[in-house]
Amino acid sequence: MFHDVISTTDGITIALSVIAIGLSIIFSIFTFKKTRPVERKQLQFALLLEVFRLLTSEEQQKARKAIFDMYWSVYPRGIENAAEKGKMIFKHGTPIKDNIRKVTSAFEQAGVLVIKELLSPELFFDMYAGMVCRVWYVLEEDIENDRKKNDEICKWFKELYAKAVGYYKEKNLEPPRPYPPA
Repeated sequence: MFHDVISTTDGITIALSVIAIGLSIIFSIFTFKKTRPVERKQLQFALLLEVFRLLTSEEQQKARKAIFDMYWSVYPRGIENAAEKGKMIFKHGTPIKDNIRKVTSAFEQAGVLVIKELLSPELFFDMYAGMVCRVWYVLEEDIENDRKKNDEICKWFKELYAKAVGYYKEKNLEPPRPYPPA
């Protein structure tokens, strides 16, 4: 009889433990699903700040300026008004190529975050769609030439540019082009 009481008590304890664990798991899943969007927004905001730091750094600004200066020195009225197109203005082995790598690398990093939606596309494009379009416009000829050898080069930047163009099209606007130096 004493043995039956112990085994019944053990059975009740085990059953209550299993029910408690089950309820705990259900509660955890429910809580996780409710907090996950908040955590995702926090992550996206933190990533946006990092991308902001990256794209507005002095190094990036100087690199973009050098690229735009070179572009305007070769195409003073813009490539669309050039008598001769297809000039390789950003040749390998030149100091400007280092600047191009810095700039395209930054847009590659931002691109993968935006395309994979780890960074809110809406927030990113509200801030940087114009910059993406202007930089791509200037570097497109060079990037596409490099992509002939390796189509993985700047693939995220290219996709980022396509989405930036879509951002402007949704607003019934033309994507911005680089503006001439003052």
